[in-house]
Amino acid sequence: MNADHYAAVRRLYETVADLPPSQRSAHLQSLSNDAALIAEVLDLFQAGESATTGWINRPLRGALQDALQSEVKPGDVIGAWRIESELGQGGMGQVFRVARCDGHFEQLAAMKLLQGAPSRERLAHLARERQVLAKLTHPNIARLYDGGETDHGQPYLVMELVDGVAIDRYCQDRQLSRNAILNLFIEASQAVAFAHRQLIVHCDLKPSNLLINRDGRPILLDFGIARLHQDDAAEGDPDPALHAFTPRYASPEQRGGDAITTSSDIFSLGLLLAELLDQHRLSDAELAAVVAKASAEVPSDRYASVDALCDDLRRYQSHQPLLAVRARRTYRTRKFVQRHWPWLLVAALFVVIVSGFTLRVLRESERARAAEHQALADRDHAREAEAASRQTNDFLISIFNASNPNAESGDLKASTLISAAEQRLDTEMKGQPAIQAEILSALGLVQANMGQRDAGRRNLERAIAIERGLDRPLVLATMLMRLSVLVTNTDGIAAGEVFTREALTLRETHGAPDSVELAESLNLMASTLSQSGRPQEAVPMYERALAILKPNYPDSTVLADTYAAYGMHERYFGKLERALLLQEQGLAIAASAYGERHPNYLANQLWYAYTLSALRRSAEAETAFRRNLSLRKALHGDGNMLVVEPMIGLATMLNEAQRPDEALAIAVEAQAITARSASPQSVESIAILNNIAAAHYAKGRFNEAAKACREALDLMAERGDRGPQYVQMQTSLIAYYTQAGDLRHAGLVLDEAEPLAQTLFPADHYLNVTLALNRAAWLLRSGRPSESRALVTKIEAALPKDDPKLSMYETSLRNLHQGLDEVESPK
Repeated sequence: MNADHYAAVRRLYETVADLPPSQRSAHLQSLSNDAALIAEVLDLFQAGESATTGWINRPLRGALQDALQSEVKPGDVIGAWRIESELGQGGMGQVFRVARCDGHFEQLAAMKLLQGAPSRERLAHLARERQVLAKLTHPNIARLYDGGETDHGQPYLVMELVDGVAIDRYCQDRQLSRNAILNLFIEASQAVAFAHRQLIVHCDLKPSNLLINRDGRPILLDFGIARLHQDDAAEGDPDPALHAFTPRYASPEQRGGDAITTSSDIFSLGLLLAELLDQHRLSDAELAAVVAKASAEVPSDRYASVDALCDDLRRYQSHQPLLAVRARRTYRTRKFVQRHWPWLLVAALFVVIVSGFTLRVLRESERARAAEHQALADRDHAREAEAASRQTNDFLISIFNASNPNAESGDLKASTLISAAEQRLDTEMKGQPAIQAEILSALGLVQANMGQRDAGRRNLERAIAIERGLDRPLVLATMLMRLSVLVTNTDGIAAGEVFTREALTLRETHGAPDSVELAESLNLMASTLSQSGRPQEAVPMYERALAILKPNYPDSTVLADTYAAYGMHERYFGKLERALLLQEQGLAIAASAYGERHPNYLANQLWYAYTLSALRRSAEAETAFRRNLSLRKALHGDGNMLVVEPMIGLATMLNEAQRPDEALAIAVEAQAITARSASPQSVESIAILNNIAAAHYAKGRFNEAAKACREALDLMAERGDRGPQYVQMQTSLIAYYTQAGDLRHAGLVLDEAEPLAQTLFPADHYLNVTLALNRAAWLLRSGRPSESRALVTKIEAALPKDDPKLSMYETSLRNLHQGLDEVESPK
């Protein structure tokens, strides 16, 4: 059957389709003298009415399909679109990659052509899909661009072309953490929830209909068998599209041919969630309960809506009790402890200290076996450790008993316990320096984690001063590590490096070569070197740490922290995709090792958000920053220093998203908190000034921007921080000075920044390219267009044409060319 013959059959078929069967033959004879053609049309009706499903008999249907498929080939033009290639075939039609060719603008899309004989039911199906898509405008749903019929009457739809991979493969390829999978699933589910609010049921939710695009955004496809909730087909609906669901993900009511509601999609989402989690063995009892409720056999036992399902997943992420779990008292108590662990942390201090002593007992015992001549000294150390552990335990328990006479009140705060411990420590532990040092170090660490930096530093310094008089080098190393982190945050990298290096030396000299403590010191030393602009020294230390941790401690918190820090290093030096991969590996471990409300997990998740922002995945980054901020405020209060870090990240992202008013408001709020709780040289103070400068610049206040940025750079120089962040801030200051018309100061900063960046980064690093573009702009503004033109030509020649970062420089290059053309054109 050729295409012309098919078109003639179709015209006659549609003309008499609405007539009673008894009148069709006579009417067809009045329209055509071709008896064979009339017989063929009548055969179609007979085939459709003879089968209980109403499907067209397969031989005739196959002939029609052959005719249709033979008429469409690459290069054909349908409407405003040129066929480029076939993307695939499904039960309802073929899908082609097409390009717009009407000359108005360039656009790629996907075209769906209806396959098979276009019965009234199939035409109604395509019309329904077009109606459905026309109602759905959502960032996570593929958009409808166009629709119509071919010259031979074959219907088609033109939709958004999604360049992505199925959600299950995306999660598997990237080895996403449990939390990352849940976030992705929740975002994808929002598209389904939106469709439900438009009274549309998708009916075929499965991994291949949820693609993740290049930006990491899930896109919901294929509403080909979707149902308008108020227009459910009557029983015995002959449309095969309504039976074209995927059995593996279909609800019991779909498989049984019963009424379909939004609950059917919730069932499919439950199965999809189970599959995403199970492929990485990331499920647990609570998530299993969520899946069981979503995919219950009886619709009324499922979640009432997609939003309710997503809300339960968010409760899981924040350690709230779940709707899917029966609310036993022990369950709610456990969730309370997970949510409020900082206020209960001091209650576990004695466990931490006892565990520390126990580990030292084991290490000393191993040394005794390895070196027999040290047995006596090791035995004495062990006995001292056992005695100290009992005394430490008794002391901290007595603090709790004295501070909490009413055990039922539930109003015991960490600050109260720490104050009581400090007051009694000198008197009750007098003459026992080992115990004093241990308790002071533990209290200092807790205070630092609670944002009480000055108090934490005092206790850590007291602990170290005592410990230096004892013969316990590895204990001293641990205390030095804690102090180094705190001092780096308050006084700068150079100040902290002294303690970091001493701790590393002690662990290399006195510890085991494959100990987790040595890996911890290597990680911190590498991070210090990275932030001070010494990447060549940092990378070998990160690799040494991973070489120890991956085979020996695959689930340790130190491995999680090392992945996170190494990822941050790679981000600083422009390797964004590798940074994201490292950070995702770290977060997967941290989620189970720490829990998602632990300070270390929140720190790692914050670095991950920064990388998302650097990759221009703004929506995901904003969600991550706001989530981090919300958790920290819930844990520590609105005015605590620990809420400042996500505020800085959020302000940075908002500036990059051209939302300077919001960024400035958050930065000013963060600055007020920092002024009360931190020194002007703190990393937070400097980062906030940088945010304020960027917001002023976006609002056209160039002098204010330059003033704030200059202040931040001067503070960094005082701290001894002249690494990647210093250069990045210099590039901003050059732009601020140039826009303000202060070419002299812009040139001075350029002269300082260029050699420093060339020392720190490879030639093609984006900061070196950005500085070269700044130099070209400065030359142009300084009345030296020929030098500027030569530099622009050199920059463009050096940039690989397939470099994904090329888009970062397009605006600058375009502006430079425009300025040069204006200057060089004849007046």
